[in-house]
Amino acid sequence: MEEIKNILKRNKPTILVVDDEMTNRQLLEYILIDNNYYVHTAEDGDIGLRIAKEIHPDLILLDIRMPKMDGLEVCKELQKDQTTQDIPIIFITSVAENEVIVEGLNSGAVDYVKKPFKPRELIARIEIHLELKQALDNQKKLIENLKAQIEENKQLRRLIPICFHCKKVRDDQGFWDDVESYMTIHSNIDFSHGICPECQKKYYSDTLDDKGENR
Repeated sequence: MEEIKNILKRNKPTILVVDDEMTNRQLLEYILIDNNYYVHTAEDGDIGLRIAKEIHPDLILLDIRMPKMDGLEVCKELQKDQTTQDIPIIFITSVAENEVIVEGLNSGAVDYVKKPFKPRELIARIEIHLELKQALDNQKKLIENLKAQIEENKQLRRLIPICFHCKKVRDDQGFWDDVESYMTIHSNIDFSHGICPECQKKYYSDTLDDKGENR
């Protein structure tokens, strides 16, 4: 967890504040800048949604009650887009009805803070969810790397080591065998034998006439 905190300190997170009340936006912007965050603001849901899709902030502080498009609608729209669905959203709301808060959490928000909020509590919640997002991002990268390694191993397993001189093939246990035996063991292929034209000329030239055809 300490390592994640250090990463957050080095990479200054960006937070989008979406609230229709100017005083709330200004207060939140002041608090966030004072705590070393980059801040973007939007005065309604439509603008907030557009900015979120443009800048992909690390976290969104979102008011529930707004004209045009409320916070619940914004949250649902962000969840529909793969590029924004993993952005943690914290509702900043004066709504007291538990049903509305539950609906907000069900629509994709990770947390909520009631107005009037306490700055220290707000910052603590922001830090927690940024740390969780960083941990999830690291987990996704690890999974992607593991998938890439597995695929690379599959590709390597398809390579068959063959001797440059005698053309024997090395199996998974390190034993060398001729190609025919190897293919018979490791596939459903059965071999029939014949003589190619080159070998016939080289080893059985007496079976050919002057034109190189079979007598």
